[in-house]
Amino acid sequence: MSQRAPLFLDPYKAAERGAAFSGEFALSVFHRLASVGDAREGVVNASFAFRRDPLLRHCVEGTVSAELALVCQRCLEPFRRRYEARFLLKLVGSEAEAEQADEGVDPVVAPDRRLDVVRMLEDELLLAIPDIPRHDEAGQCGWRGWREQPESGVAESPFAVLASLKKH
Repeated sequence: MSQRAPLFLDPYKAAERGAAFSGEFALSVFHRLASVGDAREGVVNASFAFRRDPLLRHCVEGTVSAELALVCQRCLEPFRRRYEARFLLKLVGSEAEAEQADEGVDPVVAPDRRLDVVRMLEDELLLAIPDIPRHDEAGQCGWRGWREQPESGVAESPFAVLASLKKH
């Protein structure tokens, strides 16, 4: 059974108990997401559980999702899209331990046995957003291309001016 998600917790105790959490967070508490888009309104949905893996490492596994308002980098118009991230993270106590983590293992740092849940979820959402956000379909996008044909349908040659100078 899952409990309401806290903002901070001892992840090692949670893993020993096999604790599971789910809930909604106000999008406004995710400050780094505000730099990516309009994060003033909306909610972040999260569901995650702590456990020990077969190698007895403390882990947290879950999903996080939110509908975000971003700016399309193709047409520069705002758009809304839902992003979701699934994650499996190994708990470590310091940045030094994180750097020594096995390849293929994503660490999350919990200094002094205290995990900032909002920061962990925000990290995963930021990783789910593409570097260059844009509309899913070109038809939704206001961008129509770099060169638009003149209304007459016949493009004027860029060398026409040079031809007239050559005649003089």
